[in-house]
Amino acid sequence: MRFGLAAALMGDGAYHYNGWGYYSWFDEYDVKLGYPITAGSPVAGTPVWRRDFDGGVALVNTSNTESVVVKLGATMRALSGTQDAAVNDGRTVTELTLPPRDGRLLLK
Repeated sequence: MRFGLAAALMGDGAYHYNGWGYYSWFDEYDVKLGYPITAGSPVAGTPVWRRDFDGGVALVNTSNTESVVVKLGATMRALSGTQDAAVNDGRTVTELTLPPRDGRLLLK
């Protein structure tokens, strides 16, 4: 789900996940990123794409096999969530290991 949502955010896309056959709600749906301040673009030398927003950042790893350590250039905060508390644990980070075919939303 995070991969699809983060990929859609790279270019103003719409996104709906219905993989379980019924209405699902995810922690990421409550995030207020604000307006985009950059276009989605690749992080140099990696399969990761990044787009910055007023209130945070969206990252997506397009690799099928490679986890990537992404240096954020600032301290950001993971979401605080209940749907996937292992990923959305609210911690502050300056870099993030992004698994293959996954995405993350982080807050400023």
